[in-house]
Amino acid sequence: MVDWRSPPTEPGDVLFFEAFVSQSAKGGDHAEDARIAAEAARELIGSKSARSAVNEKEVFSTLGAALLRTGWSKDLALLSIPRLVVKPA
Repeated sequence: MVDWRSPPTEPGDVLFFEAFVSQSAKGGDHAEDARIAAEAARELIGSKSARSAVNEKEVFSTLGAALLRTGWSKDLALLSIPRLVVKPA
């Protein structure tokens, strides 16, 4: 669900990640920004040199907070574990 080093392989599995879509990478609306982020994540995960745009050991994961708030997880460790952050060029 959140470990980008082991991407989903089964139909219906989901990989959650965070993204910064800004400046020249921005689309016309939020839906376009989401598509841009998803395409960038797919390319990044398929690359042999894949790494997150944010490389910090101590984090507050907004992704983790969102997963807890929506009930997708009850694991409080999600708040402090670094996750994949995509920043399209």
